[in-house]
Amino acid sequence: GDAADFPVPEAYKYRNYVIDSFNSDKPYNQFIKEQLAGDLLPYATEEHRWDQIIGTGYIAISRRIGVSPHNLKHITIEDTINNIGSTFMGLTLGCARCHDHKFDPLPTTDYYALYGIFASSIYPHAGAEHKPWRQDFVYRIGQDEASNLLSNKRKVLEEWNRKERVALEIYRDFQRRKITDPGKTRQTTWADVLAVREERRQHAESFPALEIAYAIQDGKPHDAYVQRGGSPSQNARGQLVPRGFLQILGGEILPETVTGSGRLELANWIASNSNPLTARVIANRIWHYHFGKGIVTSTSDFGFRGSKPTHPELLDFLALDLMNHRWSIKQLHRRIMNSDVYMRSTAAIAESLQFDPSNLSYWRFDRQRMDAEQIRDTLLEISGELDKSPGVRHPFDHHLTYFYRQHEPFVGSFETSQRTVYQMQQRFVKNDYLDLFDGPDGNLQMSERKVTTTTLQALFMMNSDFIHQRSRVIAERVLEEGANTRERINHAYKLLFGRTPSLEETTHVTTVIERLVQDAGESGVWLSVIRSMISSNEFLYLD
Repeated sequence: GDAADFPVPEAYKYRNYVIDSFNSDKPYNQFIKEQLAGDLLPYATEEHRWDQIIGTGYIAISRRIGVSPHNLKHITIEDTINNIGSTFMGLTLGCARCHDHKFDPLPTTDYYALYGIFASSIYPHAGAEHKPWRQDFVYRIGQDEASNLLSNKRKVLEEWNRKERVALEIYRDFQRRKITDPGKTRQTTWADVLAVREERRQHAESFPALEIAYAIQDGKPHDAYVQRGGSPSQNARGQLVPRGFLQILGGEILPETVTGSGRLELANWIASNSNPLTARVIANRIWHYHFGKGIVTSTSDFGFRGSKPTHPELLDFLALDLMNHRWSIKQLHRRIMNSDVYMRSTAAIAESLQFDPSNLSYWRFDRQRMDAEQIRDTLLEISGELDKSPGVRHPFDHHLTYFYRQHEPFVGSFETSQRTVYQMQQRFVKNDYLDLFDGPDGNLQMSERKVTTTTLQALFMMNSDFIHQRSRVIAERVLEEGANTRERINHAYKLLFGRTPSLEETTHVTTVIERLVQDAGESGVWLSVIRSMISSNEFLYLD
């Protein structure tokens, strides 16, 4: 969330849920339903029930604000609604929070019809500076049974929480007023805080290890008032809006028979075959990931300010094909990747270039740079160092023992040889490597990654420890698996470029090796050759 926010060790479960869902080709409409209302869906087995509950981590992981002592749940709900609108419906719903949408037919009442649904839901609290104890996480054995099991230990922990609060408030007095008490210094007072925390830690670590999910629960159902100007204060309260859906897409309100928050009804509405947007938005996203641009280039905005589809009939065909094949994402991949347009060359044709320089008609395949995760994973795979096991919990401290403040935030980095998707992410501090190669920003909803070309990228590919180490391991592999220079050159080109070298390339690399081998040694020369190949455009770009 921000500088005073606490980490969520259980977040890896939602990440793995997403990966497993795509690997198993879970129907996309079911995938949507589970993320919005997995705790309310029927289930076949206990494992199935728990998996669906973990799926609601999509909502739970909405952005939090941890530096304020005030309840800022409206900011979290805003992030939820923004993400649902852009991700599933291609609509900028957040623009209607303060006033009617200026471009799309989305009145403010539509926003608060959805707002009431999530205001009727319980978000877990991970801990923050002014409220450092987590609450409302979901226990697999059930909230009531967990409460009974942990009741006595929680009473003792609450007493330690009280002692910690008292000690911390005494320390904060140094920030509020001048302290003249004899023998009392900032250092000794902080030592008192740490002493209380250490005793508290010993008790906290004795809690039984119950299985927990960072997930959503239903709360007390209620409708929401319009917040004039987006302000949640009582003075800015407008009309009461019944919970429901977008008027432009039917405008249904929740029936009186609905006893829950409305998340289940919302999930069924978004994932319905009769919803005109959902299938088109995901079909366009898949197209975008394959071709570098969508049929609608503004992949998260299908509204008035978004781009017009270059091939509207094609987009409709793909959306219908997706639904007709039980919302199978893998089938959609096959449909696209077996097409003539996907298998076209990246070669330029002068006449076509003059007629359509932006390639809007897809007369060729656009050259694309690998994304940040692909570059790292590819190098680890080629070097034989990639750990293909699924990611698990990062080695955080026990979740009941850590304390972070705005001026002492959590900052951590856990090295792993697993796929990049399994690295720890935090919103407050960017991952240096991902940021360098235009990876995602945890504070923003990114519909498309903007590909940049910078000097720092080139320097990283030439000089960084990561590239040097991978180059050394790959060079050792090439030396070991090739009997002579020609075989090694062939092997290196197949590993890094996916092709055999031309006669001219073989001659050139052979000359370089022969010229430098006496000074650098065979391993040193091959280290240089491999690093040069990795730094080349042919390695970095899909061509």
